[in-house]
Amino acid sequence: MAKLSPAPCDRCGYNGPSYYQPETHPCAVADERDVAAAVERLRSYVSATPADVRTLCAAYTRQLDALMIAQRSIERMTLDLAQAQQENATLKLSLASVMAMSDQQKAEQVEAQLETQRLHFDCHVYAEKLEATEGAIGQHVARAQVAEEQLAEAQREIERLREAEHFLREDQSDADRVAAQAEALARTLAQAVTLMEAKLAQAQQENARLAEQIELLRQALNGTGE
Repeated sequence: MAKLSPAPCDRCGYNGPSYYQPETHPCAVADERDVAAAVERLRSYVSATPADVRTLCAAYTRQLDALMIAQRSIERMTLDLAQAQQENATLKLSLASVMAMSDQQKAEQVEAQLETQRLHFDCHVYAEKLEATEGAIGQHVARAQVAEEQLAEAQREIERLREAEHFLREDQSDADRVAAQAEALARTLAQAVTLMEAKLAQAQQENARLAEQIELLRQALNGTGE
């Protein structure tokens, strides 16, 4: 297993805070494993039973479907952000037209001009918030892509396990050792599935939080437009 490179990550491109913390940068988890541990894990995979392989395939397929749903949700939120930015640009054009009124109109509507200036400042603040939200969505998409790559790697390992099944049938002389290794593999896979479920739950929470922020920003833009 290759060591984690200095930021930016040469696997997912992440270059944000807490670079070496697995909670914020999933690639940091792989750096915590040494070569001996990886070899031992692969040896234990070879002793998996067909039932374990089918269970693992089903679990990873469900996880992949959930990640694809989350990806589509992110794409929808990105479109909503683009629409909000377009509405913000339209509002700025309207404000520019109001500010371009004749001198006589400005003299008659001094109070309205002050309110327009305040509205322009609020729009600028909301635009900055929208940019920050887009950055957060970009990081979330990057983490989702890393998770998909991890699932793809797991599926490749499952294929290797299927190929090793033929050799397992030919070598039954050490049944006790095989059973112990199969049990260890089951525990490892259960831990991996639990970890992926936790990451998926976290991603769904982040999606919900971002959706709430977008809705609040949209409501704020609608309020200022009124």
